[in-house]
Amino acid sequence: MSCVHSDHSADPARPANSLEQNYFIKTGQIHTWSDGFEEGITEQLKAGNASFSLPVTTSEPDTTKSVLYGIAAYELSSREWTANGKKFSLEAQYAQNVMSFTAKEITETPPTPTPPVDTGYVLANIAALHSGRTLALCIDGREIYPDAGGSFGSIKLAEGEKKLITVSEYNLPVGSDVHVMYPTGMYVYSLTNSGGYVLERVSGLDNLLSYGGSSIRITGNKGIRMITGIESSLKSALTGAGVSGYKLEEYGTLLCWASEIQNGSLSLGDSYARHNYAYSRAAGADPVFRVSGSKIQYTNVLVGFTNAQCVDDIAMRSYIKLSAPDGKQVTLYGGIVRRSIGYIAYQNRGAFAPGTAAYNYIWDIIHYVYGNKYDADYRG
Repeated sequence: MSCVHSDHSADPARPANSLEQNYFIKTGQIHTWSDGFEEGITEQLKAGNASFSLPVTTSEPDTTKSVLYGIAAYELSSREWTANGKKFSLEAQYAQNVMSFTAKEITETPPTPTPPVDTGYVLANIAALHSGRTLALCIDGREIYPDAGGSFGSIKLAEGEKKLITVSEYNLPVGSDVHVMYPTGMYVYSLTNSGGYVLERVSGLDNLLSYGGSSIRITGNKGIRMITGIESSLKSALTGAGVSGYKLEEYGTLLCWASEIQNGSLSLGDSYARHNYAYSRAAGADPVFRVSGSKIQYTNVLVGFTNAQCVDDIAMRSYIKLSAPDGKQVTLYGGIVRRSIGYIAYQNRGAFAPGTAAYNYIWDIIHYVYGNKYDADYRG
């Protein structure tokens, strides 16, 4: 600037340190002075020269050349050049009628692949294997039903993590009277994250625990029980050599007030859950409630209820502890059943002969819970 405007003085607060907004650059007029070097630059690069000079032969005054060819050097340096299939960057400088160049080959580093974002495993993939059936998925004791859009959500596992997921099929659609809904089948899947999610059916554990009904006490303190069955051959295998690497450690029943359930969870780890085992390898316990066909059935009874407590629903489910092939212990859960002592009493209103102690016991509960609503069936 001082070459053409001797009265100019720099303002340190406003440094002119870039040609990005230069008039000749912005308008493209600088190509009048820079494009004449293109052929010479390309020839030098093809010849393999990394440092070379080209003459400036125009007749402008030196002060004008210093400005224009300085800007031309900037423009030539901002380009990417190609020769012999290679790419180059240039550093150009003008001084005393000579444009000097230093070329540097551009080595392209392959972009670092971005690891895929783990959005989790879509649980609807499991549900699709049971299409057309009412079902709930169970993960770590939490029962998952589909939302209004039919989605079961997804689950994320850490790299190398493995988890067992159970599917409980039910006899009636979701939204039916819970007192008549019960699980009709239980299926076990193994989900592993090994650089990607792999789902496998553990078919040897199909129908591991089956619902065998609910009943209440008909004498003494009021109580409720859920009956669970396990195939005798499957139990023998689990207590012996194992099934798919799994061995039986314990099974039993979980109960809680249905209103206590939080986020669909009824598990051994929930503070509101009551439980007891029927089979325990550690304790040497193995009571059998009864044998029904090929199934061994067990039950656990919770007693001590008042008439008032016969009104509300109790949630019940079976559980089973297995030692896995890796030596760790896993717990699987059957489907949740919701019953009240009052409802089971109503179901059995005609099961006993009128006038017997059992009949009167049942109807005492019915009258407390339902009043005279079902007196057309009463034979007192």
